[in-house]
Amino acid sequence: MRFIYTLLATFGMMQISGCGKDEPKLTPNKVTEDLLNAQVWEMTEVKIDGLVSDLYAGLTLRFGSKTYTTTNGGKVWPATGTWEFVGDKGDKILRGDGLAITIENVDVSKLVMLFIWSSTTFDGGREGSLSGLHRMTFKRRN
Repeated sequence: MRFIYTLLATFGMMQISGCGKDEPKLTPNKVTEDLLNAQVWEMTEVKIDGLVSDLYAGLTLRFGSKTYTTTNGGKVWPATGTWEFVGDKGDKILRGDGLAITIENVDVSKLVMLFIWSSTTFDGGREGSLSGLHRMTFKRRN
C-alpha cells in the first residue's frame, strides 16, 4: 500500500513541477507588429476608389519598432514617419501624421492596407497623390 502512495505522490509532484509559468500569449497587436517588421514590403497593386492606378509604382515600405521608412511613396507615404496601434485587435494603425490605416490582411508574404486619402496633389508630375479610398497590396521582398 505504501508503494501505491509513494507512486501517487511522485506522479503528483511530477504534475505540479510541470505547472511552471506559461509562455506569454502573443496579443493580436504583437503578432501584427512582428509580421510588419519582418520584411521589406513591395507594392504590387494600388486601387483608388476601386480603380487600379500606377501612381505609386515602385513603392516599398519597411516597418520598424513604431517607425517606418519608404521609397517612392509620393505624398501618401512620406519617406519616414512613426505609427502606433489603435485598439488591441492588430488591424488598425495611426501614423504620426494622423492618417488612420486599416490592415485588411497581413501574413508572412502579403500585406493589404486601406485608408482614405483626402489630398489631391500633382506637384512634380504624378509623384503626388489622388484623393479617395486607397487599397494597397504589398508582397514580401525576397
